[in-house]
Amino acid sequence: MLPRGLLPTSLARALQVPVNRITDILSGKRRITAQTALLLATYFDTSPEFWLRLQMDYDLRCARRRGRIRTHLQAIQSCRCSR
Repeated sequence: MLPRGLLPTSLARALQVPVNRITDILSGKRRITAQTALLLATYFDTSPEFWLRLQMDYDLRCARRRGRIRTHLQAIQSCRCSR
């Protein structure tokens, strides 16, 4: 956001949300909810799905980095189901 010249406080003010909601999202401490996605989409003239896909991609990257899930995934055999 800084390269665009937009500070978290300015965005929070524009969205009418607490500043900590924005800073927590930026630091990875809070997820983008459907409500926040709607607000961001309106402000940035995008779709709420865009923001939710970003959140989902981030969640998947974090999950794949966790060693426990990698071990668990390796232990599961594919059903090799035909479609």
